[in-house]
Parts: sequence; structure tokens; C-alpha cells
Amino acid sequence: MNPLRNPRWVDAILDWNGTWLLARLALTCAYWIGGLTKLLDFPGAIAEQQHFGLAPPALFAAATIAIELIGSALVVAGRWVWLGAGALRNRDPLGDPRTALRQWIADVQQVKPGARMPSYRHLRADEVDALVEYLAGPPPGGAGTERPLVALTP
Repeated sequence: MNPLRNPRWVDAILDWNGTWLLARLALTCAYWIGGLTKLLDFPGAIAEQQHFGLAPPALFAAATIAIELIGSALVVAGRWVWLGAGALRNRDPLGDPRTALRQWIADVQQVKPGARMPSYRHLRADEVDALVEYLAGPPPGGAGTERPLVALTP
């Protein structure tokens, strides 16, 4: 057996027509869930936009829902994937997903009362920043603009 070849069962999975559909559904499932949740709880989506100081909040809520659902559909359908993926990556109206992520981590109950995510209010500001940097990846602007991570302490 050639050590550089995939095992047969891996080749069978990769050759199956449904693999790419399932992979794209898995990659976009958070956006599907987010868009549908906001659509089914539009007043909550408006409140979320108000919390971030976006006006008019109903317009931003509708735009967020449209971007999450249409962008996901484009990726899953395999049509204009570049447009769908780009829209999903840049769906934060503030331009940087770190803004919303920082607020969610700092006090999720203030952003979305009743959310099941645990509270991280015990973290210092630099620890929240380090967690945001880790979760969000490199900031807009590319290499060299990253801040060094700090150690999270109990």
C-alpha cells in the first residue's frame, strides 16, 4: 500500500456526490441558525441591533438576516460561492466582527438576555481581548497588526 494514498474508505467518502453538500451545510450552519433565529424573533433581532447602536435597527436586522440566509444559500448551492462567503465573512455592519464578539464575551446577557452562553464577566479586559483575537483570527489589515496574546488566568 502506498503511504501517500488515502485509505479506500476515505476515497469513497470524498468521491461521494453528497460530501460537498454536507460540508457546505456544516460550514454555513451557524449562519442558517442565526438568520432563521433572527427571522423568527424579529423584535429580538431589532433589539440586538439597537444594543450595538445601529440605526435604523430594523433595517440593519433585516440586512443581517438577508445576508446570513442568502449568503449561506449561495455557498450551499455552489453558485457565486465567492459572493456568499464574502458576504458572510463581512456581515458585521461595523466592519470588524471583533466588535460584536467582544460585547458577546464581555456580557452576553446584556446583548441577548436569556442566552444559554455562560457569562465571562469575570475576565479582565485584556483577557477578553485575547479571547477575541483567538476566536476572530487575524484582524483586518493583515499581518503585523496583531496584538500579542496575553495568558488567561483564573
